[in-house]
Amino acid sequence: AYEVMHSKVITLKPSDTVEKAASISRKHSISQFPVVLNGNIVGSISTSSMIWSNKNDKIASIMGEPFPMIGRSTPLSSVKALLKSANAVLVMGNGSILGIITADDLL
Repeated sequence: AYEVMHSKVITLKPSDTVEKAASISRKHSISQFPVVLNGNIVGSISTSSMIWSNKNDKIASIMGEPFPMIGRSTPLSSVKALLKSANAVLVMGNGSILGIITADDLL
């Protein structure tokens, strides 16, 4: 999994607004964000869920469950299986996010 992940992962806080998330999404061409509070992954957000929200809504009110988490040596076949039901997969190491993988990374 390590070889296809993006190591620059931008996270959001539950208190961030949809407007802030949308701005970051456009600036960095990112569609999936982990939501982190005090170093803990508490949820996830995608641009598709932002479309139906007001710009002043807090991320906490629209975030979904955290993305699945895997180790850096997880086989790509396992990543593909997880991406059937999740928008992204987080690659973890020593309790922190090393990277993120989306379906586009496997094309």
